[in-house]
Amino acid sequence: MQRRDFLKTAGIGTLAFTTVGFETACNVPSWVVTAEGIAGDIVPIAGTILSIIDPPLAPLVNLVVVGFNAVKKALMDYQNAINSHSATPSLLQAIQDAFGVLQNDAASLLNAFGSSSSHLDSVIVGIINLIAQAVSDIASHLPSAMTKKFGAVKSHFPQANNWKGSDFTKNYNAQISGDSRFKKL
Repeated sequence: MQRRDFLKTAGIGTLAFTTVGFETACNVPSWVVTAEGIAGDIVPIAGTILSIIDPPLAPLVNLVVVGFNAVKKALMDYQNAINSHSATPSLLQAIQDAFGVLQNDAASLLNAFGSSSSHLDSVIVGIINLIAQAVSDIASHLPSAMTKKFGAVKSHFPQANNWKGSDFTKNYNAQISGDSRFKKL
Protein backbone atom coordinates (compact mmCIF):
# COMPACT_ATOMS: atom_id res chain seq x y z
CA MET A 1 0.00 0.00 0.00
CA GLN A 2 2.76 2.43 0.90
CA ARG A 3 4.56 1.77 -2.36
CA ARG A 4 1.46 2.56 -4.39
CA ASP A 5 0.90 5.81 -2.45
CA PHE A 6 4.53 6.73 -2.98
CA LEU A 7 4.25 6.14 -6.74
CA LYS A 8 1.03 8.16 -6.88
CA THR A 9 2.64 11.04 -5.00
CA ALA A 10 5.80 10.85 -7.08
CA GLY A 11 3.77 10.75 -10.30
CA ILE A 12 1.71 13.79 -9.34
CA GLY A 13 4.86 15.67 -8.31
CA THR A 14 6.55 14.80 -11.58
CA LEU A 15 3.50 15.86 -13.57
CA ALA A 16 3.30 19.18 -11.71
CA PHE A 17 7.01 19.83 -12.20
CA THR A 18 6.83 18.93 -15.89
CA THR A 19 3.79 21.15 -16.46
CA VAL A 20 5.35 24.14 -14.70
CA GLY A 21 8.60 23.59 -16.58
CA PHE A 22 6.75 23.32 -19.89
CA GLU A 23 4.78 26.51 -19.31
CA THR A 24 7.88 28.40 -18.28
CA ALA A 25 10.02 27.06 -21.12
CA CYS A 26 7.42 27.94 -23.76
CA ASN A 27 7.02 31.56 -22.75
CA VAL A 28 8.28 33.61 -25.65
CA PRO A 29 9.87 36.83 -24.41
CA SER A 30 7.71 39.89 -25.03
CA TRP A 31 10.52 41.62 -26.94
CA VAL A 32 10.35 38.88 -29.58
CA VAL A 33 6.60 39.27 -30.08
CA THR A 34 6.76 43.08 -30.16
CA ALA A 35 9.73 43.27 -32.55
CA GLU A 36 8.14 40.66 -34.82
CA GLY A 37 4.91 42.69 -34.89
CA ILE A 38 6.76 45.86 -35.84
CA ALA A 39 8.72 44.14 -38.60
CA GLY A 40 5.58 42.46 -39.94
CA ASP A 41 3.56 45.66 -40.04
CA ILE A 42 6.26 47.92 -41.51
CA VAL A 43 7.01 45.66 -44.52
CA PRO A 44 3.80 46.45 -46.44
CA ILE A 45 4.13 50.12 -45.45
CA ALA A 46 7.66 50.35 -46.84
CA GLY A 47 6.58 48.45 -49.94
CA THR A 48 3.98 51.09 -50.81
CA ILE A 49 6.62 53.58 -51.91
CA LEU A 50 8.60 51.22 -54.18
CA SER A 51 6.76 52.24 -57.33
CA ILE A 52 6.64 56.00 -56.69
CA ILE A 53 9.94 56.86 -55.04
CA ASP A 54 12.82 58.22 -57.13
CA PRO A 55 14.09 55.25 -59.20
CA PRO A 56 17.63 55.36 -57.75
CA LEU A 57 16.15 54.92 -54.26
CA ALA A 58 13.97 51.91 -55.12
CA PRO A 59 16.80 49.36 -54.66
CA LEU A 60 17.54 50.82 -51.21
CA VAL A 61 13.86 50.64 -50.24
CA ASN A 62 13.82 47.06 -51.48
CA LEU A 63 16.88 46.25 -49.34
CA VAL A 64 15.12 47.68 -46.31
CA VAL A 65 11.99 45.61 -47.03
CA VAL A 66 14.18 42.51 -47.36
CA GLY A 67 15.92 43.50 -44.11
CA PHE A 68 12.66 43.78 -42.18
CA ASN A 69 11.60 40.41 -43.59
CA ALA A 70 14.91 38.88 -42.50
CA VAL A 71 14.51 40.27 -38.98
CA LYS A 72 10.94 38.96 -38.85
CA LYS A 73 12.03 35.50 -40.05
CA ALA A 74 14.86 35.35 -37.51
CA LEU A 75 12.43 36.34 -34.73
CA MET A 76 9.89 33.74 -35.89
CA ASP A 77 12.60 31.05 -36.02
CA TYR A 78 13.61 31.93 -32.47
CA GLN A 79 9.99 31.91 -31.30
CA ASN A 80 9.39 28.50 -32.93
CA ALA A 81 12.55 27.14 -31.34
CA ILE A 82 11.42 28.33 -27.91
CA ASN A 83 8.07 26.63 -28.41
CA SER A 84 9.76 23.38 -29.43
CA HIS A 85 12.35 23.61 -26.62
CA SER A 86 15.24 23.91 -29.07
CA ALA A 87 16.34 27.56 -28.82
CA THR A 88 20.07 28.03 -29.30
CA PRO A 89 22.45 30.99 -29.11
CA SER A 90 22.89 30.79 -32.88
CA LEU A 91 19.25 31.83 -33.30
CA LEU A 92 19.88 34.94 -31.20
CA GLN A 93 22.97 35.59 -33.33
CA ALA A 94 20.78 35.35 -36.45
CA ILE A 95 18.46 38.05 -35.01
CA GLN A 96 21.44 40.24 -34.22
CA ASP A 97 22.95 39.78 -37.68
CA ALA A 98 19.66 40.45 -39.47
CA PHE A 99 19.07 43.58 -37.43
CA GLY A 100 22.61 44.82 -38.12
CA VAL A 101 22.08 44.50 -41.88
CA LEU A 102 18.67 46.19 -41.60
CA GLN A 103 20.10 49.06 -39.59
CA ASN A 104 22.89 49.64 -42.13
CA ASP A 105 20.52 49.44 -45.12
CA ALA A 106 18.03 51.79 -43.49
CA ALA A 107 20.84 54.26 -42.70
CA SER A 108 21.89 54.15 -46.38
CA LEU A 109 18.30 54.82 -47.43
CA LEU A 110 17.99 57.76 -45.05
CA ASN A 111 21.27 59.26 -46.28
CA ALA A 112 20.33 58.91 -49.95
CA PHE A 113 16.76 60.09 -49.38
CA GLY A 114 17.85 63.53 -48.18
CA SER A 115 19.37 64.40 -51.56
CA SER A 116 16.56 62.96 -53.72
CA SER A 117 13.59 64.79 -55.16
CA SER A 118 11.30 62.44 -53.21
CA HIS A 119 12.18 64.32 -50.02
CA LEU A 120 9.82 67.06 -51.20
CA ASP A 121 6.80 64.71 -51.10
CA SER A 122 5.34 64.93 -47.59
CA VAL A 123 3.63 61.52 -47.74
CA ILE A 124 6.83 59.77 -48.81
CA VAL A 125 8.73 61.68 -46.12
CA GLY A 126 6.19 60.39 -43.59
CA ILE A 127 6.64 56.80 -44.74
CA ILE A 128 10.45 57.09 -44.67
CA ASN A 129 10.11 58.46 -41.13
CA LEU A 130 7.96 55.44 -40.21
CA ILE A 131 10.69 53.12 -41.54
CA ALA A 132 13.31 54.93 -39.45
CA GLN A 133 11.02 54.83 -36.42
CA ALA A 134 10.48 51.09 -36.87
CA VAL A 135 14.25 50.49 -36.83
CA SER A 136 14.53 52.52 -33.61
CA ASP A 137 11.63 50.76 -31.97
CA ILE A 138 12.87 47.28 -32.86
CA ALA A 139 16.29 48.24 -31.46
CA SER A 140 14.68 49.43 -28.23
CA HIS A 141 13.00 46.05 -27.74
CA LEU A 142 16.06 43.90 -28.45
CA PRO A 143 18.13 42.88 -25.44
CA SER A 144 20.95 45.38 -24.97
CA ALA A 145 23.58 42.68 -25.51
CA MET A 146 22.31 42.34 -29.09
CA THR A 147 22.61 46.01 -29.97
CA LYS A 148 26.03 46.56 -28.34
CA LYS A 149 27.74 45.08 -31.39
CA PHE A 150 26.45 47.99 -33.46
CA GLY A 151 26.62 50.61 -30.74
CA ALA A 152 23.66 52.83 -30.06
CA VAL A 153 21.16 53.22 -32.87
CA LYS A 154 22.76 55.66 -35.25
CA SER A 155 22.09 59.33 -34.65
CA HIS A 156 19.96 59.82 -37.77
CA PHE A 157 17.34 57.42 -36.42
CA PRO A 158 14.67 58.96 -34.20
CA GLN A 159 14.36 58.16 -30.54
CA ALA A 160 12.29 55.03 -29.90
CA ASN A 161 8.68 55.69 -28.98
CA ASN A 162 7.71 52.14 -27.96
CA TRP A 163 5.08 51.68 -30.63
CA LYS A 164 3.69 48.29 -31.48
CA GLY A 165 3.19 47.11 -35.07
CA SER A 166 -0.41 48.28 -35.23
CA ASP A 167 0.68 51.82 -34.26
CA PHE A 168 2.72 52.00 -37.46
CA THR A 169 -0.27 50.94 -39.53
CA LYS A 170 -2.53 53.51 -37.85
CA ASN A 171 0.03 56.26 -38.43
CA TYR A 172 0.51 55.20 -42.05
CA ASN A 173 -3.25 55.23 -42.71
CA ALA A 174 -3.50 58.73 -41.23
CA GLN A 175 -0.60 59.99 -43.36
CA ILE A 176 -1.94 58.66 -46.66
CA SER A 177 -5.48 59.84 -46.08
CA GLY A 178 -6.68 61.60 -49.23
CA ASP A 179 -3.69 60.52 -51.36
CA SER A 180 -4.94 58.33 -54.23
CA ARG A 181 -1.47 56.82 -54.81
CA PHE A 182 -1.79 54.76 -51.64
CA LYS A 183 -4.20 52.19 -50.27
CA LYS A 184 -5.17 51.90 -46.63
CA LEU A 185 -3.65 48.94 -44.82
